[in-house]
Amino acid sequence: QAEALCRLAEAELQDPATRGRGLASLLAAVERRPDMERALALVQGAGVTDEELAGVLPLYERAARQAADARELLDALTRRAQTAAATPESIREGYDLATALHDDARADALLVALVDRSSGEAGKTEAVWGLIELGKRCRARGDFEGAHGRFARALELTDPERVEPH
Repeated sequence: QAEALCRLAEAELQDPATRGRGLASLLAAVERRPDMERALALVQGAGVTDEELAGVLPLYERAARQAADARELLDALTRRAQTAAATPESIREGYDLATALHDDARADALLVALVDRSSGEAGKTEAVWGLIELGKRCRARGDFEGAHGRFARALELTDPERVEPH
């Protein structure tokens, strides 16, 4: 049954008019047989956007956690960070995982997502933390201009003692 649902999903995902049904079919297939590699290949092949994928991401994340697959979990968290479903906690978890896996590109992208999503007084702490981390990462790569820009933006949002790079 999972195989038939995968084939149906593949056909439905190709047409933007039936993409929603395709994602539902894919979700049903993965619930029956968690083949995330195949599911991702179908989604990527159809050019499904991260926003369209948002409904399936919780399942993807759950399957990655159950399989204890750190790379798949990082992929799920990185994709989630680009959607409205992202939370500061899930972005930080993704960042921590990216740094543990030495995936610098994703670590930087997750920090940028955190800063971009942190707004207002409530998000200021997250934005400052993200900017400081980005500044440290830039400095470690020898990108002193980038580091200066991140630290300067953090200074605009908080006290100078908080931004002092260590």
